Amino acid sequence: MKVITLLNEKGGVGKTTLATTLAAGLAIRGYRVMLMDTDMQANATIAFGLTKEPCFYDFIKRGSALPTVIRRIAEERIYSEPIPGMMYVMPGNDENMHLPNSVSDAEVVLKAVRPLEDVVDYIIFDTSPSQTLFHVAVYIATDYILYPTHLEEWSIHGVMEAWQRRIAANAVRNGYHMKAIEVVGIQPVATNMQTVLHQEKYEGLRHQFGDKVLAPIAKRSAWAEAAAMGMSIFAYDPTSKAATEAWQIVNAVEAMEVSYD
Repeated sequence: MKVITLLNEKGGVGKTTLATTLAAGLAIRGYRVMLMDTDMQANATIAFGLTKEPCFYDFIKRGSALPTVIRRIAEERIYSEPIPGMMYVMPGNDENMHLPNSVSDAEVVLKAVRPLEDVVDYIIFDTSPSQTLFHVAVYIATDYILYPTHLEEWSIHGVMEAWQRRIAANAVRNGYHMKAIEVVGIQPVATNMQTVLHQEKYEGLRHQFGDKVLAPIAKRSAWAEAAAMGMSIFAYDPTSKAATEAWQIVNAVEAMEVSYD
């Protein structure tokens, strides 16, 4: 089992879109995937037509049994054809806002997900943009990080902040004799590479982070349309340019699987 966290310390930069897309893509590839919605806005929950519920809070804080807090996603919301894998979502709601003030154990998330080792192949955390003490617990449980970003100043600044926190978190993990968190990549989204601004920001990221910066995913109407329908881009329009670009995220994670082991 591998745990992937989506992070950027700025809101509205595509974390939920990437998290739901990655989860769907991995399920299509045949993996058992669980998407955990840690954000109080619970957009990852409603992305697949689910109702907001305090399931993540119940799982972490109240110790609720796994079968009571997960919801399996119907295949037709994931892909246009039957899939070999399966996808679950652990819904969230505004009760998630209480976690930073009610959890003091840095290992609480790690302890909660360890029993899932034989249940799923991947856990994906969709996180809130605001850095809290609870994020430390998520870092402790994380194997990989994927940084979504717009090619704009404040979004890139959010990546830089999150990047530094990963370095600090790795020092904590070292104290627990755990492997360092690996970076899947920095994923530019909603891009328009015809503009000078986006070209310059992309080249700036590439200059600083090299191959960790993935190929940009363009801003296309299909993304918003898929979200409005409560399905993944692979289900909404699997032959679209948006879906083609989306597969690079899944490919990057599968490539990390090989290098990590």
